[in-house]
Amino acid sequence: MIEEFTRAHAAYVDAWIAAMDDGDTGPIEEFMAPDYHGWYAAGSRDEFAYDRASAVAGMRDAVANLRGARFVAEHRTISVRGADEAVICYEKRIERDARVHSASMVVEAWRRDGDRWWLHREMTEYGAAHADAGDDVVTLG
Repeated sequence: MIEEFTRAHAAYVDAWIAAMDDGDTGPIEEFMAPDYHGWYAAGSRDEFAYDRASAVAGMRDAVANLRGARFVAEHRTISVRGADEAVICYEKRIERDARVHSASMVVEAWRRDGDRWWLHREMTEYGAAHADAGDDVVTLG
């Protein structure tokens, strides 16, 4: 099961990489469950919830404004929750002109329905990734 989810998440990342090149977010949207929702925070007291419609609108705007930038997903950790659920945490960066435009830590909750994996929930901690934290990052083994 974990290998199957790993392939599905790799396809999701590939869809992001392609969208940054061609501007088409459709393949990303196909991974988002109808009940997709999430939270975005730029600080410990600065978060907001969003639904699928606002996430899609924001994603389309970001991809249009950052077209040609590079999407990077690193340090992925997957935890399986039963036979049909997985949670993944990773560092997400958008790089442009040899600079990090944005860096976040992301936690996503996915569920398999039949032969398909759906992204149901996402939590994004903006500015908490390695590129922004500098010497304040400690990796525990």
